[in-house]
Amino acid sequence: MRFLLKKNSKADTREGIFHELQEAHYREVAMSLVKLYDTTLRDGTQAEDISFLVEDKIRIAHRLDEIGVHYIEGGWPGSNPKDVSFFKDI
Repeated sequence: MRFLLKKNSKADTREGIFHELQEAHYREVAMSLVKLYDTTLRDGTQAEDISFLVEDKIRIAHRLDEIGVHYIEGGWPGSNPKDVSFFKDI
């Protein structure tokens, strides 16, 4: 686990360093509890004049994965030919 100390830390004493590390640990734990759920590839395609190619959906899914999104809702398998191809190809 990596600890992120605050900028301009006042950790100049043993107690201060311990306190800073403890706060950093709690921030790290809290962030590990947050999960990102993205619906761009499903809800985002409901807007007027939006139609992604299968290749676009795959590229978007890979980018969302790269930035750390935990869950990506890709559409509904079987609802249309594009979603069938997306789930087959991804």
